Amino acid sequence: MKDLENYRNKTIIVYCRSGNFSESATKILNENGFKAFNMIGGINVWEGEVVHN
Repeated sequence: MKDLENYRNKTIIVYCRSGNFSESATKILNENGFKAFNMIGGINVWEGEVVHN
């Protein structure tokens, strides 16, 4: 959590491939005072462009 302190006052969108792991991560972040949201269905249901960097 220490590495995430710079994001404490920002909205965090959490995602994974299917949304299952990100759901758990979102819960942990929210329990620790972060404003996090899970992208239900994960990247599998994302209809926008995916940019790989």
